[in-house]
Amino acid sequence: MEAAQRIYEYVPEGYNVDFTKLPGYEKGDEDAPFFSEAFLYVLMGKGDARVITAIVDNVIRAAGLDPSALRQAAHEKRVTEEKELKRRVEAMNRIKARRQAR
Repeated sequence: MEAAQRIYEYVPEGYNVDFTKLPGYEKGDEDAPFFSEAFLYVLMGKGDARVITAIVDNVIRAAGLDPSALRQAAHEKRVTEEKELKRRVEAMNRIKARRQAR
């Protein structure tokens, strides 16, 4: 199940596409998981994106898993990681501010 969930978590790095210049781009789309509508709609258009996501979902179902549950778990993990990163950045900023105040 963990391997299947990772399909919905994968965010590519270093791809050669300038998302800001693609039609339908919205801020943050480039950080969306690869097999998400947000990423694929911008990359390949709505029709092809729906075909790809349907194929992936059908493979996941054929393995006896629920793609909706896996997508939700991947989303919750991402939100938790983003909150933790924000908390760490704020803590580092407080430490820097204290040091500068000395």
